[in-house]
Amino acid sequence: ALNLKMGCAPAGPAGTGKTESVKALGAALGRQVLVFNCDEGIDFHSMGRIFTGLVKCGAWGCFDEFNRLKEDQLSAVSQQIQVIQAAIKARDPRLDLLGKNIDVDFNAGIFVTMNPAGKDYGGRSKLPDNLKQLFRPVAMSRPDNELIAEVILYSEGFSKAKDLASKMVSLFTLSKQLLTPQQHYDWGLRAMKTCLNTGGNLIQHSKRDGIELTPSLEAEILIKAVRVNTLSKLTFDDAQRFLALVADVFPGVSSEDIRYAELELAIKEVMTNKPFNLEFDEGQVRKMLQLKESLDQRMGCVIVGPSGCGKSTLWRVLQAALLKIGQVVKTYVMNPKSMPRQRLLGEMDPDTREWTDGVLTAAARQVVREPLEVRSWIVCDGDVDPEWIESLNSVLDDNHLLTMPNGERISFGANVNFLFETHDLRFASPATISRMGMIFLSDEDVDVKRVVKCWLRRQPEELQMNLGAWMDDIFYKALDWVLSQKAFAVDTTMVGTVMNGLSHVAGCASKGEFVCALIRGLGGNLGTERRSEFAKEVFRWVSERPPDLGAPLDCEFARGKFVPLAPPSYDGMFERKDLEQGTIVKTVSVLRTMNMVTKWVDDMEPFILVGPEGCGKTMLIRHLVAQRKTTSVTVLHCNSQTSSEHVIRKIRQSCALFSTNAGRCYRPREGDRLVLFLKDINLPKPDKYDTCPLVAFLQQLITFNGFYDEQLEFLGIDKVHIVATMNPPTTVGRHHLSTRFTAIVRVAWMDYPSAAELTTMYSAYIQAALHGTRLPDARFSKPAGASKLAGSMIELFEVVRTKFSVDDHRHYLFTPRDLTQWVEGLLRYDLESESLLDVFAYEAQRLIRDRVVDHE
Repeated sequence: ALNLKMGCAPAGPAGTGKTESVKALGAALGRQVLVFNCDEGIDFHSMGRIFTGLVKCGAWGCFDEFNRLKEDQLSAVSQQIQVIQAAIKARDPRLDLLGKNIDVDFNAGIFVTMNPAGKDYGGRSKLPDNLKQLFRPVAMSRPDNELIAEVILYSEGFSKAKDLASKMVSLFTLSKQLLTPQQHYDWGLRAMKTCLNTGGNLIQHSKRDGIELTPSLEAEILIKAVRVNTLSKLTFDDAQRFLALVADVFPGVSSEDIRYAELELAIKEVMTNKPFNLEFDEGQVRKMLQLKESLDQRMGCVIVGPSGCGKSTLWRVLQAALLKIGQVVKTYVMNPKSMPRQRLLGEMDPDTREWTDGVLTAAARQVVREPLEVRSWIVCDGDVDPEWIESLNSVLDDNHLLTMPNGERISFGANVNFLFETHDLRFASPATISRMGMIFLSDEDVDVKRVVKCWLRRQPEELQMNLGAWMDDIFYKALDWVLSQKAFAVDTTMVGTVMNGLSHVAGCASKGEFVCALIRGLGGNLGTERRSEFAKEVFRWVSERPPDLGAPLDCEFARGKFVPLAPPSYDGMFERKDLEQGTIVKTVSVLRTMNMVTKWVDDMEPFILVGPEGCGKTMLIRHLVAQRKTTSVTVLHCNSQTSSEHVIRKIRQSCALFSTNAGRCYRPREGDRLVLFLKDINLPKPDKYDTCPLVAFLQQLITFNGFYDEQLEFLGIDKVHIVATMNPPTTVGRHHLSTRFTAIVRVAWMDYPSAAELTTMYSAYIQAALHGTRLPDARFSKPAGASKLAGSMIELFEVVRTKFSVDDHRHYLFTPRDLTQWVEGLLRYDLESESLLDVFAYEAQRLIRDRVVDHE
């Protein structure tokens, strides 16, 4: 290609040595090779500046992931490359580029490397034809793994490299064929190279300790290296199969893990003492050691697993343990999807070409300034998608280089690591997966008993013994029943369900209290019917009987026994002004939901109230907040376009900034706490990688108690309680919430009131509407008349609801909200001179008949 004065385009899957081949050729010919990682942020102006530099100094430019540039930019870039190639072919000493006349060094070369644009590799474009003809394609699909492994093993100091290399290649080939095809598995060259490098380090240690290296010891060392780098990413079943494969490929060689005695002791000490106070677990310690080895070997490492399985705990405990043995580790934590891409990776002003740093690039500048003995971890805790993570491709491979659209290049030392924390890697391309170490956690790794023991330790001492006994008797049985139903109102994880249950049973002093709390907590995320079944099961297990067998949910434990919920009487209690303010009638179902939610409001636990449209979610939350005198509330009505900026605006309006020891933080302007109430939290639209930025932002607020502002300062939030409502995700226009979010908030389901309860409610409302009015027909002034009128309303409402359904027409949605409007409509008339029944019928026609589409 260079001979023909063309560019060269090595193309092929991830990890086949495209960039390294270009660098090796440059080294052989004595040329300087500069690697640039391309992404959407780079435009043709930035490319033009890079080309200008290359042409003037005669260096080679290797543009990694070239087809991640936008399609319109690719066409503009092809014009620039054409001009450069023409000048080199004609041996013109000068050329014009970006309006400047520059000198040409004929040694300059342009190389572009690409992964195929296809289903596995997201965020890539196809090259336009005018650009294709400027490059000579080179297909690189299958490297000679055996030869490469042999050379690396010899260079690392193994004497039997030829034999070991063929065994390693066989092991990786068999693993690819026989283990399950998981998205996060990589059996390519990069994974093998990491194992060989670890083996090399272990060989050097053995030589330093004066141990004689026999062929069987070399094989043993290599197995240790393979185990520490591979077992961490395998699922539970695959790990067993993989160990059997290792035994077959290396027969008669003992297979065990690497031991780090000093670090293991430090981890054990840190785990069991303050501030962590965790239960010691051998499996978790093994994962921490695998994480440590992975971070030593690779620049990037990703911890994958469902919410609550201990991803954050892994790196936090490891960081504290390293600190204990004298290794300083600084961390910079962010949720990449909680902010726009420009705030994460920085942006360039298209007019002034001025560069503004993002949160990640600002952190990168800080870690580069640290001395080599200080380790720095940049932790990205959030969903992984190709648009932001592939901008780090050249950081995560052997180049360790962050290239920015303004032409700046930040080179990282061995003391820097990028840690990613996510619940799945559906959208990560093989290019990303092959570059990173992988620690895989699953629900099987979580022992619920350890989670509960840890929680028990935080309970008052006098309650611990009883709570522990009830947990063993009922809690685990109840949890298994709830999980086996697979009928959650909102998808969540196993640990999310456990935390929902524990939030209610905390502080229970008697078994009866514990039973009621358990039904409310573990059954909170079940529909009403399933929750009733669950309650019956729990009562059966404890050999108790609820007051009403037909309604096991409608009871509480008081005065040493189970008593039915007793709603107050509302005859003549409300006035017109109460109705205008939107007062609440406490029926049995309202009391039931209030019992579920009140504890969370008191403890400031973030929660979501789920239920069908118009079932009274907002009224209930407003009522509970209004009861607390020192609490202010700010409401955000979500729609498909709502973003994190809207939430930040609400926080700024209702809170003031205060300076604290930990930096600046927002606190409520009025009262001692602020309820941030988000209505319809599942309306905002997810992006094409299935992440809703608003939900990611709320997740960051709850997990890290703060957010990054435009100046990249981390602002904390204090005494802000996040509360949300939503309709079931099955409704049109609603989206499923990320399980990472639903696992860290509590969830409660509420349903429509029954017909009898509706009659009670609207009887009270009608009395309020007619309060102080002298009606021509005195019958309706009495509670019995109002009750009769309410009964007719509900009867008509039920008939209309069955006859006209949403399936016929989208707007045939009739909810109790319409009944409230119907009663409020009465307030607009002079009922002393009008006939109440005429007004009543007229209002019904306006609400119901006007909505119907034809005369029939």
